[in-house]
Amino acid sequence: MSALSAAGQAICDLTLVDLPEIHGVRLGAARPDFELVFAGLTSSPQNTVRNAKPDLTHVEEIWTGFYRERLASVEFDYDRTTEWKNVRQFAEHLERKMKLPFDSWVFVGETEAKMDCNGFKAAISSVRNTFSLTDTIAKSAAERVKHLKMDLNK
Repeated sequence: MSALSAAGQAICDLTLVDLPEIHGVRLGAARPDFELVFAGLTSSPQNTVRNAKPDLTHVEEIWTGFYRERLASVEFDYDRTTEWKNVRQFAEHLERKMKLPFDSWVFVGETEAKMDCNGFKAAISSVRNTFSLTDTIAKSAAERVKHLKMDLNK
């Protein structure tokens, strides 16, 4: 039985380690590893070998953000052939594909949903056909650094 938040949805206890790859991307990946995936290469101690490219079927764009050379945020923009009837259908798809618990989504109408987990956030939109992940620890650290720099420049 899952614990429930004050809002009544199940608490997401997944961590970044639990989060599987999606389209060859893993949140927290080092920039060189991320770049190798999309170059179709995998690095090994002995040599560099050609690997199968990630399945990007129906992915129009991938937006990324790095913090300290690690992937801290990613958004997948899907083409219109992958339209879901509503955000709940999108969330069900992500539960099957990524094991993101359906009961942990907070739905905002029929088009948007968000989920807070242990160290990351997820968001989906069935209108824009987007799925995004954010490393909340890296985001907080980046914001602290930004505020420190602003304070030093005063």
